Amino acid sequence: MLVDQGGTGLPVSLQKAESPPKEPVRLHLDLYTDEQDRHVSRLVGLGAKRVDDWPYPSDADFVVLRDPDGTEFCVIDHAEL
Repeated sequence: MLVDQGGTGLPVSLQKAESPPKEPVRLHLDLYTDEQDRHVSRLVGLGAKRVDDWPYPSDADFVVLRDPDGTEFCVIDHAEL
């Protein structure tokens, strides 16, 4: 997790995958926000699609989206920002 030392920027999370990448995906981006619903709606309006068949845990704090090129990314509820 990369965190702004000044406390004003957004954190960036880098995570090692447990399996080889599936083509053409080369990265998975996690976006943290304290306005998850608003940003998910905004991103869907820009062309992303919700990935509803993801194996979400019952207490999931994230929503998986897929951009128009098929790259998956998450919008994570991070109310502490």
